[in-house]
Amino acid sequence: ALQVVGDVTNDEDVRRLVGVTVDNYGQIDVLVNNAGAGSFATLDNPGLLDQLEHMFKLDVRSVVLLTQLALPHLEKTKGAIVNVSSVCGLRSYAGCSAYCMAKTSIDMFTKCISLELGPKGIRVNAVNPTAVRTGFQNNSGAGDVFNGMVSHLENTVPLGKLPEPSDVANAVLFLSSPRAAFITGHSLPVDCGSLNA
Repeated sequence: ALQVVGDVTNDEDVRRLVGVTVDNYGQIDVLVNNAGAGSFATLDNPGLLDQLEHMFKLDVRSVVLLTQLALPHLEKTKGAIVNVSSVCGLRSYAGCSAYCMAKTSIDMFTKCISLELGPKGIRVNAVNPTAVRTGFQNNSGAGDVFNGMVSHLENTVPLGKLPEPSDVANAVLFLSSPRAAFITGHSLPVDCGSLNA
């Protein structure tokens, strides 16, 4: 497997990522836009605007740039794009408006470009997981807030548990595969029923 280390908020790193991938594999069959981070801040938080700017640069702008750069290669392979969003793109949550706004943008971008790229044979979908324990949250300093949210969700979702990273990966794999050949422009919740609870 090819590993390219970089920062998706740095345009040169993004260009290098696409270039190195094409140099090594000769083509791009699937683009999975998976970089992102969560954030929690209420409207009265003085850092909210900085957080909003960071969320849009990381969660939205990087997705648009990567998609633009991969597009010529995806046109050749009639490939697929899967954007990893969140249930926060599909419903509101108090205290995380910047994150919800960014993820909603990803979902609308998915729908809009599916209309543009469908005639070129490129499918575009999103996966919208609920909270998933990855260790990232504890390392980011949001562990206490995240763990409280997880405990609440585990007690309220219909399935009584939250997805594992492999559950989200399986949804991405399905939407990337020929088995989803007639699915485009959709957001697939991997949420254990949380959107219905």
